[in-house]
This record gives sequence, structure tokens and C-alpha cells, in this order.
Amino acid sequence: MKAALCLIGTELTRGIIQDGHTKLIASNLESLGYEVSQVIILPDDGTIREVLNGLAARNDVIITTGGLGPTSDDITRDVIAQAAGVKLYEDQAALKTLEELIRRPAGPANRRQVMIPEGFSVIPNPQGTAPGFTGFIGSSRVFCLPGPPHEMEWMLLHEVLPELSGDRDGYMAPLEAITFLIPESQLEELCRQAAGDDHIHWGTRVQSLHISLYLSGASREVLEGMIARLQNLAGASRVRLGSDTLARRCIDQFRAQGVNVALAESCTGGMISKILTDEPGSSEILWGSFVTYANEAKTGMLKVQRETLAAHGAVSEEVVREMAEGALACSGADAAVAVTGVAGPSGGSEEKPVGTLWFGLASTRRESVAVKWTWGYPRRDLIRRRSAVMALLLLEGYVKGEQVLDMVAHWQYS
Repeated sequence: MKAALCLIGTELTRGIIQDGHTKLIASNLESLGYEVSQVIILPDDGTIREVLNGLAARNDVIITTGGLGPTSDDITRDVIAQAAGVKLYEDQAALKTLEELIRRPAGPANRRQVMIPEGFSVIPNPQGTAPGFTGFIGSSRVFCLPGPPHEMEWMLLHEVLPELSGDRDGYMAPLEAITFLIPESQLEELCRQAAGDDHIHWGTRVQSLHISLYLSGASREVLEGMIARLQNLAGASRVRLGSDTLARRCIDQFRAQGVNVALAESCTGGMISKILTDEPGSSEILWGSFVTYANEAKTGMLKVQRETLAAHGAVSEEVVREMAEGALACSGADAAVAVTGVAGPSGGSEEKPVGTLWFGLASTRRESVAVKWTWGYPRRDLIRRRSAVMALLLLEGYVKGEQVLDMVAHWQYS
């Protein structure tokens, strides 16, 4: 059986965003016995009309993503209807769901999203406003999914793959895990090592703060064994079963332990607090954040000693310890994490090149500790984002009572 993927979006063809769908979709189709014969990326300009019938003639299954939004250039539904030789109709159940979601009567633009080709079935989308749909063009089964990754992923895993398996009741969904601070190329090599001879299929989806990993092709016991081997290779803190974000895990853990935390951020500029407060329930565990970018902010807000700054510089073990301990003292929280570093592109030196970071951890329950880390890829946005993730991983482990220096040493040599 052959399948084709058609990814629609001008942002993709212009290189504004990268394709994050193909690997996930193709690997899961392969695990079901489908050969992905073509992957086509098209702009939102109607080009899909020129290729759709050809795809339908050569493939048993077509999966499209994108072009289901409310704007005039979202024409996937129109093109599919034309290719199938049917008209569009307004699906009343989908309209009701949409209006419950947006909490107002849907206007003409939103109502476009619930226009479905006649004879096609709606695929529910609990993650967004645009439902998908599925039906036939000739003998080819077509699944049309929205483009946003979290919407597409849910519909693929919970609706499309069970349908294509031919046994919805007996279908075993891919085992999902989440990985932190492991580059995609390194994760691929680690997966090859961890899979061994078990013939496990894996797919990934790269996201801004982590990479989601999906395993299939074997029993759950075998798949969980691969995750355990990955944890041994890369560190248990960097590979977790399930789909919960790092922020969600931290919030749940700190709440269970009755721990209130404070943050002291220099080069991350408030990013750590944003990651936490993006999740509901963060107010139960987060006292707040000191964004102390300038040295004057560090001395004024966190009581870092001017002598310490003069002797060691802002990016140093001594300063980050005082930042963490100052955040703890000034907030009255139970634990604190501080971060300072050289995010670049300028400001580095031979002694402290761009990518040099210091993390400080302080608690009312254990001794303070400082951790040094150097990112090898000196790109400012990546350094800041990865440092925010690392700060939360360190804080999570520190609050648990783990030896974070040993944890980081494992990362360095994995």
C-alpha cells in the first residue's frame, strides 16, 4: 500500500518555518505497512489543484496538512471537494463545537472552517478550531488535517492511525516519550543504539523546548525497554515517558512536595518564568522571578556583592551562587535557581566564550550548588532557550534531592 503526504503552507515553501510533520507521519505510516511514495510541500496558492488527482491515481492514502483555516487562502476543503466531485456543506455538529470553543456565534470566516465536502466524515479537533475530514477521491482515502503541530499530532495519533490500522479497538497507539536537551541528530543515534535488534519504529517531532519521541512496532514492554535504555544512555532526567511538558512536571512535583520556588534570571531575561507560567497551576508553586540583567540589578535586587562582581565578573560561580541565595532570601521561597551567562553574539572572551553559562541552586533544605555548562553551538536564541530548560531540569532534580553535579556529568559524556 502506498501513501502520499501533501504539506500545505506558504511559510513552509518560503523557509519561514521548517517541516516538522513528515518524520512523525511517515514513520507511523511505515509501522502500519504503508510505503510513503511522495512528500510534497506546496504554498497556499491553489497549487494543490495541479497535483491532487495525480496523487490520488498513484496512492491508496493521501494525508494533507494545512489550508483549513478561516482565511481566503485556506482552500484545501474547496480543492478536495472539487476533486471528489461534490459540494461543500456546513456541518452543524462541527459548528456547535466551534461556537462552544470560541464562546460566541461564529462569523463568516470561522464558519468556513466547518464547511465539509459532502460524503466526507469530520475528524474532531479538540486542540483547535478547524476540524479535519476524511473521505475518498476515486479509490484513494484522503485525510485532511490542520497545519498547527499540536492539532495535527493529536488527530494523527488518535484518529487517523487507528482508522488506517483497520482495527480501531485493537490498535495500540505509539508509545510517547519526551526528551530534553538532546539534539535531533544525537537522539537519532541514541535511538539506534537503544533499539538494538527489536525492529522498533520511531518518529520524532521537534518542538521549541523538547523533542517528542514516538515508538511503535513492538509490544509495550519492548518499547518501554527501549526507553529505559535511552535513559541509561542519555540520563533519566532527559528522557521521560509521557507527553507532559517540563513545566507541567515541575509544577506537579513542587506542589506535591509543598515547595515554593523563586527565579533569578540574567541572560534568559524572564524566559524561565514564562515557561512555568504558560502552564496552569504555576501560581501554586512560583513566588516570582527577578530579572537582573544589569550588574546594578543584581546588586540592588539580589544583594550580590559589588566586590564579588568586580573580582569574578557576572558570569561566574561566585556571582551565580549569590544570585540564587539572594533570590531565596529576598523571596522567602523554599528553593531558587539562578542563571547567568554569555548568550552572544558578542560579549564572549577566550576565558568565557559565547555559550558559557553558570547555574546556581539554593534551598532552605540543603546546601547551595553551582553548575557550569558551555553550549557548543553559539546561537543566541538556542543558548537562551536551552539554558531556560536546563535551569528547570536542574531545579527539578535539586528539589528532589538529587546530586545535580553527577546528573550534569552524565549529560556531558552521553
